[in-house]
Amino acid sequence: MTRSITIAGVTRTTVWEARDFELVEHAFRGEVGLGGFDLDDPTASYDVVGLKQVLVSESTASPTRVFTGYTADRGLGRGEEARAASERRWDVAVVDANTLLNDRLIEGGGRPAETDVERVQWLLGRPYAVGLADTYVAAGNTVAMPSNTSYSGQYPRDVLEDCAAASGKNYYVVYDGAALALFYDLDSSANWSSTLRLSDVDADVDNTITWAPQWRGAPGLRRDPSELYSGVWLDYPNGYVFLRNGSIASNYRQRETRLYDDRAHTAVQATAIASNYLAQYGLVEDDTISPTITVAKQYVNLARTGQRISTKFTHLGDSGFTWRRIARRSVRPAAGGDPDAYDIDFELVRPVKVRRRIAGRDTGTTRGGEPYRRWDEFDRTVTNGTSSDRWGISTSGYAYAWDTFPGVSSASVGEGVGTVIIDDGASTDAAISGTGAWSADLFTMTARVRWDRVPDNTAASGKKAFLEFDFGIILTVSVSSYNPSPDPITGGGYIQLGSEVLQKTAWSAGVWYRLRLEMQSTVLARVKVWKEAEGEPSAWTLTDSSIGATSPNLWAIAVGLSGGVEPVSPLTFDVDWIDFSSGPLPEGVVTMTGSSGQRVARTEVAVADGSTAVFYTFTPYRDNSLEIWVDGLTQRVTETIAGNGQFTLDFTPFDGEVIEAAWTIR
Repeated sequence: MTRSITIAGVTRTTVWEARDFELVEHAFRGEVGLGGFDLDDPTASYDVVGLKQVLVSESTASPTRVFTGYTADRGLGRGEEARAASERRWDVAVVDANTLLNDRLIEGGGRPAETDVERVQWLLGRPYAVGLADTYVAAGNTVAMPSNTSYSGQYPRDVLEDCAAASGKNYYVVYDGAALALFYDLDSSANWSSTLRLSDVDADVDNTITWAPQWRGAPGLRRDPSELYSGVWLDYPNGYVFLRNGSIASNYRQRETRLYDDRAHTAVQATAIASNYLAQYGLVEDDTISPTITVAKQYVNLARTGQRISTKFTHLGDSGFTWRRIARRSVRPAAGGDPDAYDIDFELVRPVKVRRRIAGRDTGTTRGGEPYRRWDEFDRTVTNGTSSDRWGISTSGYAYAWDTFPGVSSASVGEGVGTVIIDDGASTDAAISGTGAWSADLFTMTARVRWDRVPDNTAASGKKAFLEFDFGIILTVSVSSYNPSPDPITGGGYIQLGSEVLQKTAWSAGVWYRLRLEMQSTVLARVKVWKEAEGEPSAWTLTDSSIGATSPNLWAIAVGLSGGVEPVSPLTFDVDWIDFSSGPLPEGVVTMTGSSGQRVARTEVAVADGSTAVFYTFTPYRDNSLEIWVDGLTQRVTETIAGNGQFTLDFTPFDGEVIEAAWTIR
């Protein structure tokens, strides 16, 4: 017997029921194959742990590896022939290596505009791709992928699905003879071909290169129209597109489907996805051919999952050999019980019509805006470069421009973190500026930062460290020990947003903080600052409702020390990542009195006990066309006052309560 099996690195060949197993691998856009086998355990001496690697080999084959997968659910029972009290049998389900595409979550992952192949290569270079080789990632037939995409909190499968949807390519995990690798290419390509052939013409068959297909009572060909559509209505976060194909309707019948896809953010992108769907599914019905062959053990790997093989099925209309891809392979013991042979079931398709993506996923989009994208995740190494290039190029492709002062001893990027080290001195800082194409209507910045120590500020003139983000309005986080001065800025550590200041009584060193700044047009800015380990608070730390002009396209970060002399070691600021998102204001924007006719998405008012909150709008609207969301309660405006559109909110707040309201125009 030349078959062997290892589980979690331990050989189990002697207890493997090698007469009864099924090893299944898929090449359907990353879908996971499910098979199984039995193990004898006559003395109850071992355990089979879930999620462990399973390797099945045939020593006479080339390559020797027949299957790579992982343990799934297991059953433990007794066979009918069991006699000893401890005798038992494991029933082990196994999944193929495509399961790895859902193992690791992506943290970061904002991408610039690039090709689909560039995005796949980026993915394979990251740790969450679990070391997959790029053996079968073809460089050609690229398509443009949009920027503004963040994969944070998603899986490698999501990245590949985005690229495959845009390009019409297939993807799956295979064993390339040395390691696990990714296939990413068109199914019509010559990539990943086998020398094995199938033919139902007796003269072709030699059982070394060409085998006769066995149908074993099955029809051989299944032709399925279930995913054949002449029209696609595609909803996306900012609208929908509706595409029809008249020739498909004429050849079959008019039949339409509605899908949702949150990868599209423009009509152009949505149209491309819908067109690709029609091209994949609308032209012909889905044909699947399911032959079986019996091969001597040395030929078991002559045709592997995902490879294309040359086939001739004259009863199906083939006049000569035609390439078809193996979309599924199942390896089993030969039906006749020959230990030196295998039965192999294939599912062959031409072309591979991969499964459609029916529903979208939550990408963390802001209401009415674009998704969060990781502007910089510091995924590079820059060792204290030149004064103008100390942080290199951001993840999203923008360069930093530095204006450094003499006190900066080091500014570098490494191990996923951007670092600035400030020497001790009377006053020194470093400013980093950047640019980007973001709408000024609604803009959000989120960052993950920390500092290695908290400067001593026991005297009013003591040392303070500061971190500033400047988007026209300045967000300052000043870190120092607490000094109970009436003036929060003089007194020590504080948070300042525009003209609003909050004294901070306690900062911690060496822990990660998160900052979130949101700006709504030119009328509202607010910020949250919190320790990451404690979770995001529901309330905003500071709000400034009169911020004036902002410039999110021209921004800067400044870090430094100020105040009196503090003869201690330098101070280090770390920035782990920076997220930006932007877009239009949330739907229901109205123009409010008191804001000089500027647009606002929501506002806050303080009202006296027993009164009603009164808002005015210059934007015309119809009766029954306005919904108001106030502290979680939705009300509809059924009547307005003629002339100025005044309306009131019918509720009674507490004395001095701050009410937040948002509008939706229907």
